[in-house]
This record gives sequence, C-alpha cells and structure tokens, in this order.
Amino acid sequence: MQKKIEYPSLVEQAYGILASRGITGVSKLALFNNMVNQGLLNKNGQPTAKALENGLIEAADYNDLNPIQQFKADYPQFSAVPDQFFQIDDQNNVLIGFKGFAFYTTELIDSRTATIKELVSAKQVLAGFKEHGLTDQQLQLADKLIKLIDRITI
Repeated sequence: MQKKIEYPSLVEQAYGILASRGITGVSKLALFNNMVNQGLLNKNGQPTAKALENGLIEAADYNDLNPIQQFKADYPQFSAVPDQFFQIDDQNNVLIGFKGFAFYTTELIDSRTATIKELVSAKQVLAGFKEHGLTDQQLQLADKLIKLIDRITI
C-alpha cells in the first residue's frame, strides 16, 4: 500500500487548476518544488512574504469565497472538478452530481498518490449513486469505474 503525501492546499489548488485546463503531466511533488524554487512557498508549504507582497499569491478571506470555493478549500481533492459539476442547495450546502464525482474518481484512479481508503470510499459513493438511479450511460460509467477500482485495490 502506498503512503499518501499530503501537499499544502496551495499546491493542491495549483494542481487542480492545471488539471482543469487539461495539463496532467505534472506531479504534485514537481509542482511543490517549483513553487518553492520560485519563492512562492517556503519548504513548509506556506506562502512567502515575497509572494504575498508582490501579489503572486493572494491572501483570501475564507468568508469572501463563494460556497463552491469554500468547499474546494476545505476539500482540495475536489479542486480539479470544474465548478459546473457542483450545485448549491437552499441551505447553502455544496452538492456534487454524478458527472462531477465521476470526474473526481477518474482523476483519483489516474493518480499515483491515491490511497486504498480513498479508492474504496469512491467506490462506495459510486454504489450509492447507482442505488439512487442513473441513466444507462451513467450506470455503465459507474460500473466501469468500480471495476477499475477493484483491479487496483485487490
């Protein structure tokens, strides 16, 4: 079983931005090292004074973020999922639909840093989506993703 490396949220966010733009050939470790070498982050993953003073990284007030941005800040593993796959209910809760979760699961399966626990959790959520009804096409995709997870985790 692989150990999971926890990257700073700024690295996760940058990785998510790259992934959402179709740039997938960059590892989180390379991204972290690059951000440290450029003086954006210190070796502990915190933004440097230079980065903040020069506007290279913005210090954002969490409360100024919209609910989807807050959700992604709290759960950076979903930062690569495009905002269009999220919905906000009447109580301001952020919900992710099947398409968004399938996007996340595909990224997770392709990731070299995914843990067995993350993959098993994704499989359980996919099974939950199946129980609550999916289109035939979505059902086929869910089954395909579950089979891929089974191959990885067995």
